[in-house]
Amino acid sequence: MQSPAMTQPAESVFPLKDGVHVYLFKLNERDQISSLLVLRRADNHKNCIISGIINDDENPFNAAMRETREEISANPIIMFNIGLTEFIKCQRYMFKAQIFIGMIEHHIDITLNQEHTSYEFVPVPKAEAQLDYPEQKANFQECWKAAIALLNPNDSPSSDQSNSPPEYLKNPRDKRTNAPCMPERISIFNN
Repeated sequence: MQSPAMTQPAESVFPLKDGVHVYLFKLNERDQISSLLVLRRADNHKNCIISGIINDDENPFNAAMRETREEISANPIIMFNIGLTEFIKCQRYMFKAQIFIGMIEHHIDITLNQEHTSYEFVPVPKAEAQLDYPEQKANFQECWKAAIALLNPNDSPSSDQSNSPPEYLKNPRDKRTNAPCMPERISIFNN
């Protein structure tokens, strides 16, 4: 499924790099989504989500987990590929990012790496306005709906279509194998 923000780019002089974007939501004490993690980049001072390149030796899920650990030194308890893709033109390449949603518990401490100067957990109603990249803004609502659907899979669809889960989450399938897929829950171990 294509991202609503952009269709696949035509032939380009820029090389294409595969990557991941992680919309990381914080859960409150009642395991409800309270906010989105918004990072401020050190290089251009723009507000963004977690992102990075997929290394040759890893799959997209492992890249999303690695990037999350590298950028904020935290392990999400849920990480899920929602099946959308964002295309972003960077200075020297075109970035094709698979979109993940992740969730962390309310008590987790964040430690930023050198890529970012600050972070904020922005309440969901204000989160979209805080993102500086148009592609990330455009896909925020789909990520929010997907996160709600993951936490409340047995809820009956509302008569308000904006609150019902996206169609691709009702029967999620792996893009490569067409096998059914479900979110992966990660256990957190304290060493």
